[in-house]
Amino acid sequence: MSETTDTRAVQKIPGLYRRAAVDAVFKLDPRTLISNPVMFTVEVGSVITTLLYLQAVLWQGEAPAGFIGAVSAWLWFTVLFANFAEALAEGRGKAQAESSGRCGRTQQQNGFVTATGSQKRASLRQQTSNRCPHRCSASLICFT
Repeated sequence: MSETTDTRAVQKIPGLYRRAAVDAVFKLDPRTLISNPVMFTVEVGSVITTLLYLQAVLWQGEAPAGFIGAVSAWLWFTVLFANFAEALAEGRGKAQAESSGRCGRTQQQNGFVTATGSQKRASLRQQTSNRCPHRCSASLICFT
């Protein structure tokens, strides 16, 4: 890999993380999280503990406000981090698909033809069947 390719890849990483952070916030929508029941349950718990925290701060709570606030913050962190990880994985997958699609178009434009796995194996079998058992350069006749 050349130095310019490495530099370009490193420059794209902050944009990938920034986009994943924005997507993580948008994924807090309950309609999005309902497809993941565990994270949906954690989000519902986050909302409930946030309401309990507000109750403890403004009025009389059943537990100290600091404890409820810490639990609420931890639950919100869990949901946001899970959404961030999922958005980052999706972003990397999209970038990889875009990169491989661009590579495929370049190969087609340049006239390259790539062989499939079975075609490569068949070609290798044909090459090895024409060689002598000693693996020398002679094709069918070997004097060793």
